Amino acid sequence: MQTFTDPSEFPRLSNTSATIGNFDGVHLGHQRLLDSLAEVSQNTNSRSCAITFEPHPLQFFHKAPERPFVLSSIAEKVRLLEQRSLDFLLVLPFERVASLTPAEFVERYLIKALNISFLLVGYDFSFGRDRAGSFQHLLDAGKQFGFDVDRFPPVLHDNEPISSSRIRQRLWDGDVAAAALLLNRPYSLSGTVIRGDARGRQLGFPTANVADEQTLLPNGVYCTQLSCRGRTHAAVTNIGTRPTFHGAAQVRLVETHVLDAGPNFNLYGQLVEVRFLEYLRRQETFASAEALVQQIGQDIDRSRQWFAAHT
Repeated sequence: MQTFTDPSEFPRLSNTSATIGNFDGVHLGHQRLLDSLAEVSQNTNSRSCAITFEPHPLQFFHKAPERPFVLSSIAEKVRLLEQRSLDFLLVLPFERVASLTPAEFVERYLIKALNISFLLVGYDFSFGRDRAGSFQHLLDAGKQFGFDVDRFPPVLHDNEPISSSRIRQRLWDGDVAAAALLLNRPYSLSGTVIRGDARGRQLGFPTANVADEQTLLPNGVYCTQLSCRGRTHAAVTNIGTRPTFHGAAQVRLVETHVLDAGPNFNLYGQLVEVRFLEYLRRQETFASAEALVQQIGQDIDRSRQWFAAHT
């Protein structure tokens, strides 16, 4: 898959099958739509292209600190889209398209930039300034400019459409198992391991710490997997501010203890991915470090039990 951020650099093609969306999280519904597009592309001997936006409109219209979290950063979104059978990805700066009318968007990007022959959109797709562009707008544009349009039906789970907003709610509730069903994979976050105050190591449980810049999950303890340098490790992860230690800086951290890590296991400065598999408990304040150590031991035992039951 080739990725472009400048429409003028997009190759001039005569037969392009395209789709448009935010694709936040690239969840199961997105995956089914993209697979359908790939099938159309193969059957029509066309090149397939997804169009997405950066930043996500939710973040564009809501400034910090009210800016909402999204399921995937642009880097993660590109990585996930690369796993689908796409030929091209066009990432448009949302500030350039937010004020365009539906007609302006169609002519500037779908016709002049991509020269599309087929467009597939989701069941609830809208576009253009104030989201004024509807599926009927696309049908009319298709007749005017000579391209076909189709609408992909919702993908259901428990009789409800799978959507990014539904997944966000599951994550806010800490229900990572339910979110994984809708994502078709465990929810994860990536980051570089930073140096902390070695509190976990002092307690006998060294951790790989990642600054919390994006996770939607509530504070608490989770059964996880940590992947780094091509290897995946069973782990247990705490998200929170370490309330037991009153002198600790109240910075929200993602602290991951790798089960069965050897004495020379060191991830400082490494890029890691933490996958959240099961919610174990909420964040608590303990009366002493000894009580905390006892609870961490129980958390580790529960994580081992989870892996034993799922491997």
